Parts: sequence; structure tokens; C-alpha cells
Amino acid sequence: MRLPLLRELYSQPTPARAAIASSRAGLWTGLVTLVRIWLRRHRERRDFGHELHAMPDETLADFGLTRSLAEAELAKPFWKS
Repeated sequence: MRLPLLRELYSQPTPARAAIASSRAGLWTGLVTLVRIWLRRHRERRDFGHELHAMPDETLADFGLTRSLAEAELAKPFWKS
């Protein structure tokens, strides 16, 4: 007798359940946004790595970088920027 009562109680929509559902949706949205940022950083670093080998040291100096600093930046994992 208690089990059907509990099922009925938990099947009713409540403000707390709505808040939990929206926080889960917010969590997923935040997670998807974070993955997109990581992918963009990965692509930017990959593209910069390809361009770095063709850049003369004078061009890097215009950006305030040395070749060793640029390579150290590329060696970082994409989630650290």
C-alpha cells in the first residue's frame, strides 16, 4: 500500500523537480560549451603549429615571441591556455 502512494507522490511535478531538471539542462549546456571551447583551442593550436614552422624568427619577434616560447605554448595541453 505504501509503494503506490510513493509512486504517486514522486510522479507529481514539483518546483523542486523543475529546478533539478533545469539545472541538469544547464549542466549539459555548460558541458557542451566547454567541449566546444576545447575543440576550438585544439584547432587553433594545431593551425598555429603548422604555421610556426614556416614563420621566420623576425615575424615571431613582431608578436613578442621567441621560437622557444612559441613551441612551449604549443606543447601545453589544449585545456590549459
